Amino acid sequence: MDKSENKRFIVKLIKTAILAFFLAFIITRIILPTKIVGDSMYPTLKPGSYFLINKLNKSPRIGDIIMFHHDVLDQYLIKRVIAIEGDNLEISNGEVYVNEVKLNEFYVKEQWYDGFYSGIIPGGQIYVIGDNRNGSIDSRNFGTIDKNNILGKLIFK
Repeated sequence: MDKSENKRFIVKLIKTAILAFFLAFIITRIILPTKIVGDSMYPTLKPGSYFLINKLNKSPRIGDIIMFHHDVLDQYLIKRVIAIEGDNLEISNGEVYVNEVKLNEFYVKEQWYDGFYSGIIPGGQIYVIGDNRNGSIDSRNFGTIDKNNILGKLIFK
């Protein structure tokens, strides 16, 4: 290799290293790979499976699966959004109504009766429940969660 080829090789190497660093930095700021530990979202998310969280999407809609930090439990939890701020939520005898419309909860595989809620979701709050309704600790136990505690939304499993 002559000096000019050597110089071009080094420049390409530096450009590649900078690009790789930049991509890694961006990806870790936007996407978070995560592993399911518990069974509160079963059968939608099986224990031991992996998925990606979009850390930029912190404005969930009803039906979205999110990861959030629960301050009292000091844990990150994964649950489904059932109602958002301003929604009129009614939960009774295993039935969920949002703004007087029954949710089509195709993801719930077994009958459940635990939990009761009736009221308007306060501003800046959301109500979450695990898909495994009989094996989930969620808003039925600890109430609404602050939207500021949302880490992101599930984008791929």
